[in-house]
Amino acid sequence: MKKKTIIFCQASSDLLYTLDLISKHKYVIVYVINVKVIYEYLISLEIKDIEVKFYPYFKLNLFNPKTIFKVKESLIDLWYNEFCQYNKCNVFFFSTSYDWFTASYVKRLSEENKVIYYNHYDYLTGLVGYNSFSLKREIKKIIFSYVTKVDFLSQSNINFPNFNYKKYDISKIDVFNKPDVNEKFLYTVLGNTKKVLFLISPEEIENLEDSSKEKLISFIQNIRKNNISLVFKGHPRLGEPAEIKEYADIIIPKNIPSEFINYKCFEFTFGLTSASLCYPAQKELCPVYSLLKIISHKSSEDQKKLKNYISSYSDNKIIFESEKIDYFLN
Repeated sequence: MKKKTIIFCQASSDLLYTLDLISKHKYVIVYVINVKVIYEYLISLEIKDIEVKFYPYFKLNLFNPKTIFKVKESLIDLWYNEFCQYNKCNVFFFSTSYDWFTASYVKRLSEENKVIYYNHYDYLTGLVGYNSFSLKREIKKIIFSYVTKVDFLSQSNINFPNFNYKKYDISKIDVFNKPDVNEKFLYTVLGNTKKVLFLISPEEIENLEDSSKEKLISFIQNIRKNNISLVFKGHPRLGEPAEIKEYADIIIPKNIPSEFINYKCFEFTFGLTSASLCYPAQKELCPVYSLLKIISHKSSEDQKKLKNYISSYSDNKIIFESEKIDYFLN
């Protein structure tokens, strides 16, 4: 068997790094975990000489013993049907947070393969959460460990379950520079009018005070009054917020990762707290604005943490105060 490279793509933000690794290795198999739109997008790229497979999470109810036993058996069956074949391969995964499914397999793969934790954002998610003791998390940790045969950490309220990769023969690479996207993969929004891109998810709208929702809608309406087409890009799974969807002139399909948008199409890009603002800002692909300074989050503490998060993740290149923001407020 040829030495293969195995990549576990766990979230939309991993896709940029997945393609970068594909370009550097031969005989690649990509396992897309639980996010069907990533799988569909990778397939649509028609990249030669790679395999792409999709596995959703098994349905696990921590309060239902029947599903706990069933998922444990299903994980074992999938190991023998799919993953136990690999030996002396390079294995990459991107996150230790939340994903008990991937943790169960990279832990076992580390016994006969070179497993690398290719960390490009976990070091920043800690800026949002905090450490605390929770009996509920400790009980869940015991169940997750029973099901997966993996050790998890439970101190953080935000990244749980957190795979304790240090306990196993797994190396770590911290990646701070975002790779460039091959131009042939870019999604271009056509049209001759001036266009502005709004990156927003339903959860961000839900977290706003009612007065801020009204202010946001007014901001959007003022953009359109200036004969500028408004392009929406929503969450890869949840799509666009229903409250403001009607104001979009164009909606980018949710299976298009935000990093793969051609930002040269837009006068500027704006949003609230989405991490998707960080890539075009860091790469200086177009001016990127966050409206965090003009809106009120239901939790001022969370708002501050989210601002720190997207500032750090963009190398402090997201703009929070600007005459352009003021112009469309009035």
